[in-house]
Amino acid sequence: MSRVLNRSNTAYCAAAGLILFGILSGVRADDPPAAASDPNQPAPASANPQASPAQNSAQQPGQPVGGGPPPLVVGVPITGEQKPGDGPRIVFDTPTYDFGRMMSGNPVRHDFWFTNRGNQPLEITAVRASCGCTTAGQWDKLVEPGKTGKIPVVVTTEKFRGEVSKTVTVTTNAPGQEQITLWVKGTLWQPVEMNPNYLNFGSIIDNKERTLMVDITNNLEDPIELKNPKCDNPLYRLEIEPVEPGKKFKLRVTALPPFKLGQNPGNITVETSSPSAAKLTLTASLYSPPAVEITPPILRLPGGPLPSSLERAIYVTHNTGTPMAISELKVNHEEVSVRMVEDVKGQRFRIILNFPQGVEIKSGGAMQLSFKTDDPTAPQVTIPIESFNIGPVAQPTTPYRTPITGAKPGTPATPAAPPAPPPAPAAGSGAVPGKG
Repeated sequence: MSRVLNRSNTAYCAAAGLILFGILSGVRADDPPAAASDPNQPAPASANPQASPAQNSAQQPGQPVGGGPPPLVVGVPITGEQKPGDGPRIVFDTPTYDFGRMMSGNPVRHDFWFTNRGNQPLEITAVRASCGCTTAGQWDKLVEPGKTGKIPVVVTTEKFRGEVSKTVTVTTNAPGQEQITLWVKGTLWQPVEMNPNYLNFGSIIDNKERTLMVDITNNLEDPIELKNPKCDNPLYRLEIEPVEPGKKFKLRVTALPPFKLGQNPGNITVETSSPSAAKLTLTASLYSPPAVEITPPILRLPGGPLPSSLERAIYVTHNTGTPMAISELKVNHEEVSVRMVEDVKGQRFRIILNFPQGVEIKSGGAMQLSFKTDDPTAPQVTIPIESFNIGPVAQPTTPYRTPITGAKPGTPATPAAPPAPPPAPAAGSGAVPGKG
């Protein structure tokens, strides 16, 4: 018995000694053994991106001469299986170029420099800009391990002001870095600024004169003069009014009736005495709707006998501001029923047509919806109901809105614009919300 106790005491003492040794040495019993360093493998990158160049010098080959913050490693995956340096590995000096504040009109040029820190050749297979204002020049397509390359980028700035941010996507053969995004950003100011730089008079129903103002500000140190305001549409009258001599102005733009039905665009130019902004440009527009507006002007349905019943709607709007009455509503087909809902009394109407299964819709406008109004500009309205057999075509997002001229009963109304009928929409043109 005494021998067994002595052996147990000896085992307990040995175990206690091992535990005490582990505590004093700071090593846990379940920690894995430290991996032996391989002199043939490059050292991993520093885990602290803010470390000084001296701290990162061993881990960051290709460090720019003269110190400064270490280059950024873009898109490198961190996994327990990856060994640093396996395959190609791209490191940009910086993935973002901030050009600060500069005058609009001058191109922004920058070279994005990078280093292949892998152990295999790096291929740059594609460089794509986010928009047409940004272009990439001839970049280095193949870079050997330890070598550097560049991607030149140019951003045109004529049409921009304020804060801008453009991107360039780089495609590589580096594992985990197949696509990398580079950024060009900064703030642009215009030497002479127009606010707003687009004038929208909206929809003018009463055919009366309208005026909008444009503020023109000279951001240059030297004063300027404005002269020769012009517009390619005589509908718009232009007047320059000085506010602060040489620095601030107002451009008065007046739309003069009578307006042409439909859209009335105008391109405006103003000359300045500054070479930095020799000519200012501005776009104006207004829409003049007809007194009686029909949407859509032609109802198109699938050709041949209908496989199932359909319910479709025609929308009628009276744009004069006075009430209008609609009467003698009918379709020249005995199987098609029609009814009217007055959404806004005397102003907005919804004419709903029900086409039963088996009804055959033919081209040529043989089937028609007709009604009368008490508006003298559209006493008789006729809307053709036609077929299309060209397969599914997308319905226009903005319906054509055309005036309805006075027409004899049974004669299709002639739209004033566009000159040609709209493209055939998909089945369901003029669909009633919630109906199939």
